[in-house]
This record gives sequence, C-alpha cells and structure tokens, in this order.
Amino acid sequence: MGTVLELSFVNFEDWMVCDYRPKEGKGFIDRYIEANSPDNDQKDLLEAMRDSVLSLHEVVSVNDTEIALRDLLLEKDVTVPAAGLEELKPGEIFATRVIEHGGSSDLGRGIWPFGAQRKDQAMEFLNAHIERVRRNRDQKEPTESTLKQDAWVFNNIWISCLSLK
Repeated sequence: MGTVLELSFVNFEDWMVCDYRPKEGKGFIDRYIEANSPDNDQKDLLEAMRDSVLSLHEVVSVNDTEIALRDLLLEKDVTVPAAGLEELKPGEIFATRVIEHGGSSDLGRGIWPFGAQRKDQAMEFLNAHIERVRRNRDQKEPTESTLKQDAWVFNNIWISCLSLK
C-alpha cells in the first residue's frame, strides 16, 4: 500500500502543477513563468508541460531505448524514451501525459498504472465519463481540451480500478 500512497502523491503533484486552474485562471506554471522569467528553453518546456493532457496509453512495444505507445482516447501513436520503464510489457495500460518538446516526446511524472488486466474496467469507467461529457457539454468525442479540463477523472478511475477484485 505504501507504493500506492507514494504514487498518489506524485500523481497529485503532476495534476496540480500541470492541470489545476484556480478560479483566478492562472495555474502554477504560468505563475512560475511570471515570477521567475526562465530562459527560452525552460519556458518552452514549462509551456509544453502546461499544455499537455492526461490520456490513457497502451504499450505497443518496448526495447532497450524506446517504448511505442498508443493513445487510446486521442488515437495517436507516440514513441518515448524507455529509461526506467523497460519492464513494461505490450498490452499494459496506464494514464499519463506525453510532453512534446524540442522535437521529442517524453512522459510526465504522474503515471496511473492499470496493467493489462484492468484495461476493460478502465475503458468502461472512461467511456461512462465520456458519455456524461457528451450529454452535459454537447461534445461528440473526447478532445484535448476535455481531457485537460477533466484530468481529475483519471485518479478517480485508477482508485476505482484498484478497489476491484
């Protein structure tokens, strides 16, 4: 259970820094940029983090240097460095953000692992949420702006899947 709690803290921090917007409208990254005037490379990376969205990814393949992922919601393919994630297996799924910066892609800090065995349950919960969005916001498909606005739902779905037997 300690690992779940630690991962929850990291995931919360990732969501809070990249997605949370207080009523005043400016999130942590925008406030940091205003207060610290980072150089252009740092600013570009921070803006890429701010603009990234959480989505559900499936591992397509893994080798020593890279992992091929399929974004199951936005229907995109991406390749990211494998550093530290070489143990992933094709078919495993997890929610995370892909940060595109400087011509390459990398994963955000927060990772909500579901494993291959929870794919159906995770998709069932996500599809129920997407259906609510369709009804309540008159949207046909999940969009990046929907995923940004509703990033919190991945934590709820992850906890719900963890509690299933």
